[in-house]
Amino acid sequence: MSLPDCLLIWGGKGKRSDGAQLHRKTGMSGILIRAAISYCREKGAETIEAYPENPYSSKVPDAFMWKGMPSAFERAGFVVAERRSRSRPIMRYYL
Repeated sequence: MSLPDCLLIWGGKGKRSDGAQLHRKTGMSGILIRAAISYCREKGAETIEAYPENPYSSKVPDAFMWKGMPSAFERAGFVVAERRSRSRPIMRYYL
């Protein structure tokens, strides 16, 4: 799997570089998750764990969603392994 050459580039001090908003809602999360799965498989991992964030409203600030949303991980084949809080499921992918 190859990553697109339009990956988001971050500037210093947490500020996004120009054009960052163009990548929102384009499926980039899914591409990166699948690339991580491929990488872990190549390295011999048996399990991958993720800690995505469930949005608590329809207008959650982007700064709180950097870990991804559970739906993106579910589409990639992750399952909820444990739920210690309503907004932060522990998800696993078994290789």
